[in-house]
Amino acid sequence: MLILEDIKNNKVKFLKTVFASLIYLIDGLATAIIGPTLLDLQIAVNSSLEKVGYLLPVRAFGYFIGAVFGTLIPNKSDRQPYLIVCSLVVAILVTLISLNRNLWTIIINVLLSGIFTGLIEIC
Repeated sequence: MLILEDIKNNKVKFLKTVFASLIYLIDGLATAIIGPTLLDLQIAVNSSLEKVGYLLPVRAFGYFIGAVFGTLIPNKSDRQPYLIVCSLVVAILVTLISLNRNLWTIIINVLLSGIFTGLIEIC
């Protein structure tokens, strides 16, 4: 019962913790979804596995760019808006990956998703 009282006394803090945990759960799922779906993406874009395999280093490169840009965010600024916006953008981009039928648009989606994932990790 002590835990429930603590939650009642700190509702906003508890909700922030729950949402932050969900953001990082979604971030992990968005990062891990590319690997198991490579064969399906190969069929969807009618391309070779070698070409579709470029999605993994492209995502890593985007992650690196996002992490570098994330260091430019001032330390004293409120990071919650950055987390919310980046999470929404990653969710939209991961959804769009499954709707694309062109390899280059998927590569661009994965690159942008990697950039915003890198920003989430730094925030």
